Amino acid sequence: MAIRAMLLARMVYLGLIIYALASNRIGSAIFSGVVFLGALLLVRLARTEREPDYYMLDASVSLLFSGGLIISFLDLWMITNPYYGFDKLFHIAAGAILGWFAAVWLRRRVTDAWAYRAAIVLFALAVGGAWEVYEWFFTVLPPPLYAPTLGYADTMMDMVADTLGGALLALLFWRRKK
Repeated sequence: MAIRAMLLARMVYLGLIIYALASNRIGSAIFSGVVFLGALLLVRLARTEREPDYYMLDASVSLLFSGGLIISFLDLWMITNPYYGFDKLFHIAAGAILGWFAAVWLRRRVTDAWAYRAAIVLFALAVGGAWEVYEWFFTVLPPPLYAPTLGYADTMMDMVADTLGGALLALLFWRRKK
């Protein structure tokens, strides 16, 4: 079941990336292509660690970024409030997925419960920060590589949203264990 969900979500995401290329949204295609390829780490971990949660994480990443591409195609990113619109919901969801990844990956590696929860939140914050640098990079590239983002104008709010998503997931894992 998890493998089928992952494959279907990846196919949808790849189709949207191809559409982005065909519609000359080169920056968006590269942006998403890197995420598509980077998420292959999840598939590798699923196979090596025999952990089906990684397949579901991969499907979640593909679906989240597919939604991001669709919002981009409809030009809805910039017409919503940049501080409270789709972008922040996207970052909260991404922070939760990052927290989920950290929770699965660290579950056998970190034994202290508080360190485990802190690591989930800090991982979401750290990767969110790296994402902001990556996002900024696309704002300084020339067209057609340029991807319209707010660059560094909303970085702090994005990192707060990523951290909130990670914290919500850490709270969910805390509630589950009780």
